[in-house]
Amino acid sequence: RRADISNFDLAMGEARLRLASAKFADMDGVPSIALDGEIENFSLGQLLTLWPVDMAEGARSWIARSMAGGVLPQGTIQVEASAQDMRQAQKGNGLPNEAVLIAFELQDTDVTYIPGMPPIRNAAGWGKLQGNRFEAGVTQGVVTFDGDREVELVQGDFVTEPLNRRAAPGTIVGQVKGKTADMLVLLNQDPLNLLASFDFDPATVGGTTQAQATLKMPLIKDLTPAMIDIKAHADAQGVVVPNFVGDVDIDGGTLAIDVTQNQLVASGDVDVLDTAATVRWP
Repeated sequence: RRADISNFDLAMGEARLRLASAKFADMDGVPSIALDGEIENFSLGQLLTLWPVDMAEGARSWIARSMAGGVLPQGTIQVEASAQDMRQAQKGNGLPNEAVLIAFELQDTDVTYIPGMPPIRNAAGWGKLQGNRFEAGVTQGVVTFDGDREVELVQGDFVTEPLNRRAAPGTIVGQVKGKTADMLVLLNQDPLNLLASFDFDPATVGGTTQAQATLKMPLIKDLTPAMIDIKAHADAQGVVVPNFVGDVDIDGGTLAIDVTQNQLVASGDVDVLDTAATVRWP
C-alpha cells in the first residue's frame, strides 16, 4: 500500500501546516515515511498533538512537563524514514538522526528547569528534533520571583540523546546574570536551600554576578531534586555583605562561588575595615 500527497495545506486558526510532499508506504506491516513541509504560528500544544506519542517519548514528555505557553512562529519538517529505519525503531533501536529533522523557532514560553523552582519566563529560542536526538536553545528569558527579584538568562542549551533509551539523560547548560542578592536568594529557594547553613541574609548582599551552570538529569516524570546533578560557577563583583562577622561588613571586592546540589563554597579577595582580606566560606 502506498499514498502520495502533494501541496497539502491545513489551517488551524492562525496555525498552518504545509506539506510540499508526503509519501507513505506499507511493506509487510512496516511503514516508510517521507515528509517535506513547514509549520507557522503553532502553539506548543499543537506541536505535541502532531508529535507521535511513541516517537522520542522522553523528549516529548519533557517538553509537555517543562514548557508552557508560547508560539512557534515558523519551523520545518523533513522526514526520510525507510521501512528498514522504522523496523529498527520498532525494535527499540531508535531512528537514525538523519531520518528526521524538525526544526522550529520558539517565543514567549515558560520553561521549568528544576521542579519546584521559579521558571524562566518569556523565553525565546529554538528547538531541533532529529531521529535519536533532541536539542533546544534559549536566547533570552528571565527568572522572576519574590515580587521584583529577577535573574536574566543570557543563553541556555538543552540536549538529550539517545531518545530510544528509557529515562534518557538530559543536560542543561545556562549562563545567567543579575544582582548577587537575587542570585543567592534564588539558590536559597525550595527545594535547593543551598544557603541554609550560612549565617547571613542573602537578600542583603550587594553587587552583581555572572554565572554558568550545568544540570544533568534523567528525563522521567517523577524527577526529584536529588536526581539532578548541579555544577555552577559564579563571579561576583562589588561584593557587599553587612554584618559578615558580628557588626563588621564586607564593603567591596570579588568572590568566586561554586555550587553543587549539596553545597555552596565562596572565596575571594574583599575589603574589610578598609583592609584587603582573603575569605572563604564555609
